[in-house]
Amino acid sequence: MIISMIIGLALSFFLARRYDMSEKVDKGIEVCYWKLSYRRKLIRTLWMIPVLIMINIAFYKAFPAYSYARIIGVILFLPVFIQAAYNYKKWKNETAQEEDVKY
Repeated sequence: MIISMIIGLALSFFLARRYDMSEKVDKGIEVCYWKLSYRRKLIRTLWMIPVLIMINIAFYKAFPAYSYARIIGVILFLPVFIQAAYNYKKWKNETAQEEDVKY
């Protein structure tokens, strides 16, 4: 399990470095998260919220007596909301810079 986590983190770091300075995709289908613009990253993150709600409901139904179910629900949701806020902020900064360049 630890080896798979290390491989996943290493792959994630490698892909983030590789696509860091590449041109960002704002239209069409793109599988790689790092190639997306901040607007598209925000949209993808917002699409994950209903999926996480369904996972939380299934988790609560599977383990109704455990108080840890609530803690795990918060642990699942908190990073998604932080990521959505970060992507929104960066998207707005990106559009503000584009507007400054136009004028």
